[in-house]
Amino acid sequence: MEDTAESEWPDALMLIGDQVYADEVSPEVAERIAKLRPNGEGAGEEIADFEEYQWLYNELDGSGDPLALSSLPSAMIFDDHDVTDDWNTSGSWIREQREKDWWRERLVGAYMSYFIYQHLGNLSPDELRNDDVLLKLREHEGDAEEVLREFAERAADEVAGTRWSFVRDFGRTKLVVLDTAGDGSSTTTPTGACSRRNSGEWAKEQITGDVKHLLIASSLPVLMSPGLHHVQAWNEALCAGAWVKWAVRPSNTSGVRSTSSTGLPSSGPFVI
Repeated sequence: MEDTAESEWPDALMLIGDQVYADEVSPEVAERIAKLRPNGEGAGEEIADFEEYQWLYNELDGSGDPLALSSLPSAMIFDDHDVTDDWNTSGSWIREQREKDWWRERLVGAYMSYFIYQHLGNLSPDELRNDDVLLKLREHEGDAEEVLREFAERAADEVAGTRWSFVRDFGRTKLVVLDTAGDGSSTTTPTGACSRRNSGEWAKEQITGDVKHLLIASSLPVLMSPGLHHVQAWNEALCAGAWVKWAVRPSNTSGVRSTSSTGLPSSGPFVI
């Protein structure tokens, strides 16, 4: 951008997931973690809580193209690595993670930091003025961590009740960004089914209107080949124990599960 005329700059920058890697940290962050957990206890060499997430985001601020982030309107949505690899791929995966004594603090820290560093930047001025959590944070005197933590814990417990998907309008171009990781809709749990219904209804409402261009962004493929779709549905059913119970664990750790989580290689950020 430094060598490009401002009139030719993109109108916006969209980052589609994995802005930070909580499960694969940089050498600098790994060194700080090692001082806290020299024996690899708890989350080990990965991010453990809100404080450590801030290390990731502070590191992100100094990488990439600072001119682009400071000069262009940006929008972001998280994917699995913002929390951990294959996040929310199945109900049995979620149950296994919840049995780990460090997982709860990791998940709450992920939501707390995502709200501050990514989600707020996705909201319009009107949405910012009316956001309940932001209003509480502004009104709170002193350290407002407890306000943010209360929201993050609710998001962790009531996944279907939290919407991270959003819309941005650029004249007659409409951008609809779908959260396909944090809402749990990819799982075969009752919560996942509820999220799919809610997300589907919301998406139908947004993908309308008199627009010249409609852009749909998702960290998972929006359009998927029928064969891959059927493989994913089959794997989800196995993970849920639809036919035989002994297949649940192998299905959750198989290469097929990896395919159902990531779909296709990420194309990275794009500009509008």
